[in-house]
Amino acid sequence: MTDRKIRVAVVITGLGLGGMETRQLTVARYIDRQRFHLDFYCLYDEDNSLIPEFERLGISVKVIKVFDFSRPFPLRINLFAVLKLACMLKKGKYDIVHTQLPDANTVGRIAAILACRSTRIATICNIEKRSNLQQFWDKLLGKMNGKIMCITDAVLEYDMSFTRLPRNKYVRIYNGIDIDRFSRESVGFPEIDIKIPENSFVIGSVGRLHEQKDFKTLLHAFKIIKENIKDAFLIIVGSGPEYADLKQLSETLEISDSVMFTGARKDVPEIMSFFDVFVLSAIYEGFGNVVTEAMSMEIPVVSTNLPPVREIITPEENGVFVQPGNPEEIAHAIERLYKDKDLRKKLASAGRRTVVNRFSQYIMVKNIEALYEENSKI
Repeated sequence: MTDRKIRVAVVITGLGLGGMETRQLTVARYIDRQRFHLDFYCLYDEDNSLIPEFERLGISVKVIKVFDFSRPFPLRINLFAVLKLACMLKKGKYDIVHTQLPDANTVGRIAAILACRSTRIATICNIEKRSNLQQFWDKLLGKMNGKIMCITDAVLEYDMSFTRLPRNKYVRIYNGIDIDRFSRESVGFPEIDIKIPENSFVIGSVGRLHEQKDFKTLLHAFKIIKENIKDAFLIIVGSGPEYADLKQLSETLEISDSVMFTGARKDVPEIMSFFDVFVLSAIYEGFGNVVTEAMSMEIPVVSTNLPPVREIITPEENGVFVQPGNPEEIAHAIERLYKDKDLRKKLASAGRRTVVNRFSQYIMVKNIEALYEENSKI
């Protein structure tokens, strides 16, 4: 070991307002900059709204347009850009190349191999169906990888089920959220630029407006809720391809006057502070960052019963489970919490303790630092 900093190149699809992207910003803020040097490489040139946050930290972010989704597959991959990335990784003399998100995991690892960077770490962050081509690359590159980092045990087991790689290839590091930012104490009583009716019982959810999050089921559940809780109000924070369809569905269900779509926001903790109950209605997840964010904000959580989320929530102790795709069950769980204030307080308090003890940014960054040290060659 020398006094030289460990040089890390993080290759990521993009730096928009998604869960994994926000996680990278948290790592950048809290990693020991006396021991580690970070550079970021983005492979998309769209939706990189977090880049200024990294630059304010003094961290270099380079955008290399590897993918052009206006072109047909396989022409959407710019091979010259892949070679350019490889040259930059070689010139940077990185000890670690850490890739994030599926497209970057493939292209980033190939570029790192071309750059002769021997220590490659890929992060697997979701349980979702992969194409045969993606499975081929994951198996091949996994064998050539240094380590594969998974964000839950469920994701780890899922990845191992088809790569057939040995367990010692893998490491599990839970996502950590900024417990100082997502805190009732730090948020206080904020002023926000959205109007919430006074004395409303506010049900909230946060996520990309994508079929994975199944907001359609949540809207159907809210239709049922409105029949029994007249002052119920639903806030959905996020943007995505289903926005128009979800807006139309809220109008069709005749609940649009009590539903607010805020779009993508940077003031998520401030908006969350108005929630009485948080709901995750997703049909699959790799972790569920929004669940731990809500728990850290001391908001009682109703979540679909998914394997990764079972590593966070203990039913009836720090959250409530419902079955995916079941609006009646979601509605019943929310109505139960509406009626039982003591249960809401119990879940909220236990949720905060769970996140502080197991899912804080400090624990995550400490584990990532250890991973980098163990796998660097200096």
